[in-house]
Amino acid sequence: MQKETTGIMHLLTKGLTKNKKVDMTNISGKEVPFEVQDIGSSLLISNKELKTLIPNPENRLGINKDITTPEKRAQNRQRRLVKSMKKHGFLKEYPILIFDDPESTELMICNGHNRWQVACDLGLDGWVQFTEISDIAIHAKAQNAATPWNINDFVDCKANKGYKEAKILRYLSNKYGLSISLSIQLLTKKKLSGASAENMINEQNIVIRDYQWAEKIAQQVHELCGIITHIKGQKLQQSLVKCMEAPMQNGLVYEHERMKTKLEYQYGKMVPVTTIRDYLRQLQDIYNHKTKFEHRFYFPIQNK
Repeated sequence: MQKETTGIMHLLTKGLTKNKKVDMTNISGKEVPFEVQDIGSSLLISNKELKTLIPNPENRLGINKDITTPEKRAQNRQRRLVKSMKKHGFLKEYPILIFDDPESTELMICNGHNRWQVACDLGLDGWVQFTEISDIAIHAKAQNAATPWNINDFVDCKANKGYKEAKILRYLSNKYGLSISLSIQLLTKKKLSGASAENMINEQNIVIRDYQWAEKIAQQVHELCGIITHIKGQKLQQSLVKCMEAPMQNGLVYEHERMKTKLEYQYGKMVPVTTIRDYLRQLQDIYNHKTKFEHRFYFPIQNK
């Protein structure tokens, strides 16, 4: 009896074109009596079949049903795509990359979640292409995309996949309005370059040293940034952390309430500057305003 070609089998057998065909076992090791297009050649499928594709759980764009708030950049990207795809359709030059998981009966998207979402919404047929690489982070790094990934995207990627430390990192950053770089610095108690932090995330090698301390500092930075509302940016946040981490001097330690009170009356003295050192000078002057010499506390201005 001939097997019914529906669902995934129907999609796989659509690739009967002049392109080279290979046995399904060459792609996934499955024993099925069908042939599909070779990896690397594109296949046009119907909108109905397009909707059977499964978003990758590592997707950064918020299409995953477990994500409640889509990323704004994804929304902006999709708005531009709607306009373009209404005019030009789904271009063959930009297929959706899909992976045939041997352990699943479904085809998963590895690259092209935005194109997939817009095509589904508009009722368009779409071009797909099989890939042997299921890791979407690799695809993101390999392609020269118009919207290249940054460290936030890699954190979302791993958090959506279930990596606990990435979830904590994203939570701390979102709750207190901190940059991902500063959040990972607080959690790991390490000052990392962007590349080092990114590798730590992708390799799932984040070691959280003291979460309670990290959240305490994050909350204090958030409170002070809520006073200095006319200045934004990571450098100000890093400067505030340096103030809090200043070592004891003559029996004196940094006092958060003192800084908070001083800033409430003198936040207008803070002006945007280009270096952490200059922010520290401003914060030090405010912190020590009208303070006796023996009670003055100095921040590590000599360190950038």
